[in-house]
Amino acid sequence: MIEGLWIFVIYATFWPSPKEGHFGRAAKRLNIVQPALSMQIKALEEELGGALFIRTSRHVALTEAGRLLQTEAQRTLAQVEHTRLAVARALRGETGRVRVGFAGNAIFSGKMIADLRQFHRCYPDAELVIQEIAPQQQVAAIQSGQLDVGYTPDNSKTATPDIMVQPLGQWDFLVALAGGSCACTP
Repeated sequence: MIEGLWIFVIYATFWPSPKEGHFGRAAKRLNIVQPALSMQIKALEEELGGALFIRTSRHVALTEAGRLLQTEAQRTLAQVEHTRLAVARALRGETGRVRVGFAGNAIFSGKMIADLRQFHRCYPDAELVIQEIAPQQQVAAIQSGQLDVGYTPDNSKTATPDIMVQPLGQWDFLVALAGGSCACTP
């Protein structure tokens, strides 16, 4: 039935106009012979249990059922195309879910927020799931598949052979002291 629907939709969609409907011209446009098109349409009509076209020796027109099938089949084929594009985008990594873990202090530099915004601009249909997680737990979460990316301070526990670590920057550590406290010098 699907093959017959394809043939029907192509025929019903691309014939010049209902007044000019003609199986011979449609077959030529489809690069098939006219008897093959007629057989496909007839088989589809038999499978559905009724006529889709009104045929005369000089003219072919859609019946009411044929117009309904044309509308519904075009919707179905549009959904098929939408699905094809969605799957292709998913295969290119443009959709889906990315789980990001961060240590509480990772947001202070602004780097993580900037990266997430850039990612969203490049992949607006991808879902970002962000969760605060301690640095020492991020490695295990990445290894177990619970996280895809982790933002954490540099520490030797994040460097394991199965995880790629990329330094994002360096920040000074500062100490804030209350007024009147002894001044410490390095």
